[in-house]
Amino acid sequence: ASLAGAEFLVKYYAGGFAQGEPTRRWVFSTDERGRIGYQNANLVEGTPYRDKSDAIVMPLGSYEIRETKSPKG
Repeated sequence: ASLAGAEFLVKYYAGGFAQGEPTRRWVFSTDERGRIGYQNANLVEGTPYRDKSDAIVMPLGSYEIRETKSPKG
């Protein structure tokens, strides 16, 4: 079975604790090899944070990651 096409919801909490409403949410998808990364190629939904050089960054805080769509098979 392939791990491609799985989707994960990532919730970011700036306050340090994963409680209440998240500051931001993103949905990422695995690539054809079943890998996932915090980059445009894997981003399905959401607006990432970027640094001065326009690179995608993950700020300090708490994160909750949950699989929301299983791959086929």
